[in-house]
Amino acid sequence: MGSYAFQKKQMAPVLKQSFVAGLVALAGWGGISFFWHGSDILRPAALGLALAWGISTVSFLILSPLVGFPMKNFFLAWLGGIIARFFALGVLMVAAWRWAPSSQAALLLSYAFGVIASLLMESRAVVRSEALG
Repeated sequence: MGSYAFQKKQMAPVLKQSFVAGLVALAGWGGISFFWHGSDILRPAALGLALAWGISTVSFLILSPLVGFPMKNFFLAWLGGIIARFFALGVLMVAAWRWAPSSQAALLLSYAFGVIASLLMESRAVVRSEALG
């Protein structure tokens, strides 16, 4: 059984996952800025990727201490992270309601792809930390 106290050894995987997710977000934004030079989509794309990265980092920070606990506790925390991602998507959709269609698409697609990438990395990190004990 684990402990709810966040131990120092649990911080390393969180920092590593956050760093890698940040690099993926920067690479995604770099790809967007390379292929689409229009400044009307660069700022919304950066906002969507940054929000996906932030939510992923907070979610993994919450999940890390729960790896050794019963599955019910872990999955409740995981479900909380998924709900937070859907809530952020709703907030982005409302915030971008009157934006130009290209800016809306850049914001929502960058957020969606950022969430997908971060979920894959988060799942990998959780499985590795479970396997390593």
